[in-house]
Amino acid sequence: MTETFRKLASIQRIAEVKDIPDADLIQAYRVGGWWIVSKKGEFAVNELVTYLEIDSFVPTELAPFLSKGKEPREYMGIKGERLRTIRLKKQISQGLILPLSEYILDNVELIEGHDVTEILGVIKWEAPEEFIPANAKGNFPSFIPKTDQQRVQNLSLEFSQWLTDGSVWQKTEKIDGSSMTVFVNGDNSGVCSRNLELLEDENNTYWKLTKKYKLIETLRSTGRNLAFQGEIYGMGINGNLYSLDDHRFALYAIYDIDAQCYLPPDQAYRTALVLGVPHVPHLGNMCLGEFYGTMQELIDDADGMSCVNTKAIREGYVYKNLETGESFKVIGAGFLIKKG
Repeated sequence: MTETFRKLASIQRIAEVKDIPDADLIQAYRVGGWWIVSKKGEFAVNELVTYLEIDSFVPTELAPFLSKGKEPREYMGIKGERLRTIRLKKQISQGLILPLSEYILDNVELIEGHDVTEILGVIKWEAPEEFIPANAKGNFPSFIPKTDQQRVQNLSLEFSQWLTDGSVWQKTEKIDGSSMTVFVNGDNSGVCSRNLELLEDENNTYWKLTKKYKLIETLRSTGRNLAFQGEIYGMGINGNLYSLDDHRFALYAIYDIDAQCYLPPDQAYRTALVLGVPHVPHLGNMCLGEFYGTMQELIDDADGMSCVNTKAIREGYVYKNLETGESFKVIGAGFLIKKG
């Protein structure tokens, strides 16, 4: 569950091609668990291509057509465009496929899975961090990892095994908000946004929530060096998807600083219940193969309404293996299109 380097651009193989109803000029191509719409007949099954994931910021020189004749956007000093989830003729399209013949990849083995992100100058687009305080204490602590999960679409081989191996997974709703970490380490304690440790400030949203839920006091009551990691959400955060009139915190992981590992997901959930710390919506434990026959069924299941507010669209789900600690996320296509 620790933060992983994302292969934004990589050599991949076309796994499947399908026609799109009422579309004469375009087809859908599958790479791993992703479907991408492109010109009809442009690629064939088993053909090696370069695939660029959504949230890639693609330099103009690599794919000038993305700007559609307009002035390219600029991000981190680079002119280009961000890849988003779109819907074409009712077909979801996520990412971009480029033929290998369109550019030269010097000294690169053209083998499936090879990462060409840096070679092509592709970077990850990230939304500006909300509530960036002027009184940051420093960088995020080095003794606590940042959390992230792989998208299931990048885990085709692993998912095939998980469907049949009988492993048990915790299923939780993914909350649309901003990451927050609160820790106690010996005599030290702290509050962090995704990238920064923050000086104590009664006007800062992170510190307000820390005090509202008594998170530092709760951590100290365990007698251990631990970190609570969760999501803050509500008014003024990421567009307030849930139409709340306040700010809230929901735990999704507990990190043992001394042991340098995460508590198993079931233990973290039970600990949250005992300590009275709000947890992200817990939807039970399950064997994946008992509920889903294919990856696409699992992806489609991510669309729907939220447990936080049943009138709000759900961001998606997070699945965590109870024994191995493996995890992945599934983001609903409807959410991605709504959020742009």
